[in-house]
Amino acid sequence: MATLSHSRAVIRAAARVRVHISNRAQRCARNPELMQRRLNFAQRVLTPMYWRVALLILLTASMPQAKAEPPDEQAERLLNHYRQIAGLTTVKLDRQLSAGCMEHANYMVQNQGTDAMAGLNPHTQRSHLPGASAAGAACAKAADLFIGVSDLGVAIDVWMAGMYHRRPMLDPQLERIGVGYARLPDGMLTAALRFENATRRGGTWPVAYPADKQADVPLEYGAESPNPIPNHGSGGLSDHGSFHRSIRSPGSLRS
Repeated sequence: MATLSHSRAVIRAAARVRVHISNRAQRCARNPELMQRRLNFAQRVLTPMYWRVALLILLTASMPQAKAEPPDEQAERLLNHYRQIAGLTTVKLDRQLSAGCMEHANYMVQNQGTDAMAGLNPHTQRSHLPGASAAGAACAKAADLFIGVSDLGVAIDVWMAGMYHRRPMLDPQLERIGVGYARLPDGMLTAALRFENATRRGGTWPVAYPADKQADVPLEYGAESPNPIPNHGSGGLSDHGSFHRSIRSPGSLRS
């Protein structure tokens, strides 16, 4: 019964719409001036509006879309940002080094959760394990590594917040870097940042960081393995200790 009543209401509403349209059409037919006014309105308002909307759509579609920065270029840019703060020359991304680091990043993904990823073991590939390769092993021995990071920008920041990982990033002799990354099942990344010193002689030790008058310096020390802070990482201050200022020479570390 409810369905029948609803259907009858729809039929009556449709009939009223038809009558309304019919009445308007009859008035326009009897009154050419009214018809002309409505045509003028359509030409003056509706047509330009249509073309304005069409033009807006066309311009929006033709605008160049901002491309996401590739992870390796993001790492290069942020590393050079930190080096410039410390008064050092910039480094360049080496595609060949990066190829080996991509292999090692995939090795870390394939062996996640095993003893091969415990402690410092990721720095030494085991040739019998899945994903092992000569190029990947070369990267592992000469790189900062991260297992489980949201993006490479975060990895760079965390490495810079530690003492051991910061040291090669601020090497004044550094020329080239390799960057590798791979996605873990949970969506996080493994990351590898390899360092290559060659013939550069422009930079000299020691290097002080944070630099004089540097702003926005983190207040907490970044956790790293092995942990250089006494008392198992507390340093007597907090769970992570304070951010360390370091003055580094090739074979020494003062903080």
